[in-house]
Amino acid sequence: MTAAAGPARLHPRASLAAQFRQLGVRPGGAVPVHAAMRPLGFVCGGPQAVVLADRIVADHSRADMLGEVSPLARLYGLDADVLLLGVDHGSNTSLHLAEYRQPAPPRQRCGAAVPTADGGGREWVWWDDVVLEEGDFARLGADFEATGAVRIGPVGDGTGRLMRQRAAVDFAVDWLARNRRTEET
Repeated sequence: MTAAAGPARLHPRASLAAQFRQLGVRPGGAVPVHAAMRPLGFVCGGPQAVVLADRIVADHSRADMLGEVSPLARLYGLDADVLLLGVDHGSNTSLHLAEYRQPAPPRQRCGAAVPTADGGGREWVWWDDVVLEEGDFARLGADFEATGAVRIGPVGDGTGRLMRQRAAVDFAVDWLARNRRTEET
């Protein structure tokens, strides 16, 4: 017979803010957050209490979705931090920027239904883009953590991982070059 789980612990904004500071989140910094809410436990204010920064999405085109003209590249230019909450590096979207920075990354034809210019309907559009493959991101992230560049600590009932995005992407560029095949190799 197993014991019933106790009541969910409350995690008010102030305690989360203190845990973020202890983890190393820089005040006023740009921080893309990748989060699973369940491992954090009950958070007063819900997901909105966890969000630390607005998205930088102006002028984001379909082509080069996560590459050099994407919000990820803008965050890289700002020397942003990445905060993973209750998830591992398999959810670290910033690592896709490193895929775009590989010589001759595999490409594919992409399609999606998008709103029409007049907003009255949808149309199907096509573009060529880099093949995104996060299947090895957990291993890549574990190797990055082994360098000591990731601060790990409790956030709510879960685990937070904080890293400089630029350091993670630069590490991933080299890691992918050593561990993945491209169209040239």
